[in-house]
Amino acid sequence: MLVLALVLAAASVLSAGCGGPAAPGSAVTEDPELVAAAQTVEAELRQAFPDTFSGLRLDNDENRLIVYRRPDPRLDARVRELAPSVTVDLRDAAHSLAAMLRTVDRVVADGAYWAERGITITGAAPRADGSGVSVYTRTGDDKERAALSGRYPEMPLTVEKRTIVPATHQPPSGIVIS
Repeated sequence: MLVLALVLAAASVLSAGCGGPAAPGSAVTEDPELVAAAQTVEAELRQAFPDTFSGLRLDNDENRLIVYRRPDPRLDARVRELAPSVTVDLRDAAHSLAAMLRTVDRVVADGAYWAERGITITGAAPRADGSGVSVYTRTGDDKERAALSGRYPEMPLTVEKRTIVPATHQPPSGIVIS
């Protein structure tokens, strides 16, 4: 379950797009330079600014990198150093990635506690915009949201109905994945 939460966390931090899914028949064009800048910035900020970095998104329509962070002039300067050739939009966030991940870890660790109370936690992830944590449950109802929010008052939570199915793809014989 912990691996699942961390996979969800990583996916939510680096979100490919601000809008929702592309319209049917349309193609989202990703600028390789923008993607590379996002990967570089995300890796550096996770390590060097754990208490102020929150997450980032790619806005492919506007061809810009959106970085969510708690105000920090050093972080802002570092982002501009790391990504000088892309348009960067720095946005304030309420919570750092580190703070959100602490709540994700608590929710996941409390899986048995919640199961005893009839709530099945299927995953949890920080929101890339730093606004809080998304918790995924089997039903995602208001009763679950109230119970979860009462136990973790330090972090705004959204509770959504979502079943996570782990990948089960097996490589063809003779291929080793390490």
